[in-house]
Amino acid sequence: MKSKKNNKKVLVVIIIVILLLSIIGIYSGKKNNEKSIKEIVEGLGHTYYKQTISNEKDFDMDIYVSISYKPIEDRGISNQSAYEKLIKGIASKVGDSTYRIVDENQQIVIRAKSENKSVQYTINGIKKFFETELAKNNKKQKEGEIKNNINVKSNELMAIMQIDWNRAKSKEILGTVDKNVEDYDYYFDEGYYVKTRNLKIFNIIFTKEYKGEVFYGIETGNRNENIRKVLGNPDFVNDMNCEVNGYKTNNFYVFFSNGEISIYPTQELDKEKNNQFANITTDLVNNGDTDRFLNELTNIYPNYDTYEKNEEGVAISYPILGIKIEIDKNKKYRYILYSNYQGKITNEINMEDIEKGKELPKNIIIESLDGVFYTELQRLQKNYKSNK
Repeated sequence: MKSKKNNKKVLVVIIIVILLLSIIGIYSGKKNNEKSIKEIVEGLGHTYYKQTISNEKDFDMDIYVSISYKPIEDRGISNQSAYEKLIKGIASKVGDSTYRIVDENQQIVIRAKSENKSVQYTINGIKKFFETELAKNNKKQKEGEIKNNINVKSNELMAIMQIDWNRAKSKEILGTVDKNVEDYDYYFDEGYYVKTRNLKIFNIIFTKEYKGEVFYGIETGNRNENIRKVLGNPDFVNDMNCEVNGYKTNNFYVFFSNGEISIYPTQELDKEKNNQFANITTDLVNNGDTDRFLNELTNIYPNYDTYEKNEEGVAISYPILGIKIEIDKNKKYRYILYSNYQGKITNEINMEDIEKGKELPKNIIIESLDGVFYTELQRLQKNYKSNK
């Protein structure tokens, strides 16, 4: 009998212990999972000040913070993802409450509402805030661009510019091709390699074998600090696996890295072609006919840099124009306008409209990078990987 009673006592003790452990586990789990708003803000690297009842009708609370990043950096880099992490982090805590995030230092007010597990927000009353600010920043960059007076000394480069980068006429200037690798013609003895696209030279790169100055006071192999002494601060800088310094003039882009000098032509806006481009973009937005759009696009602008087509879809890019279009196998498109894009977007919208807060059509995106600079970075990254 005693053994049965003892067994019952042991069983009761075990049950009590299990219940206590469960309660402790639930409590500690809640404690671990339920971070405060202060912890969320500070965990994302920002400064938390206070939380109050909102001063604005239709909002429940105001959260005063100092956000560690500008919405758009001076060089045009968007911090949209960092802002959205903060907004969604707070939303995960407050649920369906409406709230404002107030950064008095930057004069930013984010108004946010959570509905059906998604968060809708505006910044300073603008729904597409980051697109609007990028458009403004891109305009400032264009208006403030230093059209560097870079004096060309290379006979080959001067001659190419005089024939407007014409592919056919350049053959007499450049010499004999020694080798062709991945779209580039190599002229080993002359000290450069050249990429052409349809009727135009797209990119010429002077190597360390080139004899003489490319620009007055600048040869290949010069260190970047020496180049800055001659040309001043660059328009484009990137510390990748190698340092890149770039400049833009009225006639060309020039990038210095690894002792080489890489040059791309610029292109003035052709208003007639830009109107045609706006027409076909308007049709694409309204009708979604991607096949027709691609056919008409390549008729208007035959000098694309890349045209990649496979079972996943199509991607076509025009870095000098500042355009890239991606179309997947389901005919859904993604349309990128780089910071060097000029002119109309559709028949109804141009870049100035975006600066004023007008929304872009769905699937059209403004990118903060210059299209030519992005292309040069991709080229260098590819070369770095292949040489590892």
